[in-house]
Parts: sequence; structure tokens; C-alpha cells
Amino acid sequence: MLIVPNGYHRMDAGAWKRRYPKSQVVCPAGADKAVRRAVAVDAHYDAMRGDDTVRAETLDGVRGAEGVLVVTSGCRASLVFNDV
Repeated sequence: MLIVPNGYHRMDAGAWKRRYPKSQVVCPAGADKAVRRAVAVDAHYDAMRGDDTVRAETLDGVRGAEGVLVVTSGCRASLVFNDV
């Protein structure tokens, strides 16, 4: 899976897709139009299958254009942000 975190971080997405052609490109729905300028998008964060350990969520207040990865271990969670 190739995660493009927002429309500003799409520059190398096409090169990574060529290197790993079987990978699915995933981005936040609000970044879809910008990301598609560099690479075809297969899915949005809401379509990612999460589990008890890792999940992607779209952030409120940024028009759906960026998200956060939530990584859980036991009763603790780490939030992995990009530009927000």
C-alpha cells in the first residue's frame, strides 16, 4: 500500500507506483484531485481496512484533505501526523 498523506506530498508518488506497480495508492478523499495529478488513486482512507493496531482517519477541520495514522499498543496510542 502506498499512502499519499495529502495533496502536497504527491511529487514522488508516481515513481513509487512504477517501482511497486502492484501497490494500491490510498489518500484522504479531500486530497484526491491533487494526488491524481501525479498518480491514479485506488482508495481513500475510509476504505482502508484497519485493525486493532493501525488505522487511518481523516482529520476534521482540513476539508478531508489530510489524516492521521493511529497506532495502538495495549492501552497506549501514537498518532502519526503529516503537516497538520
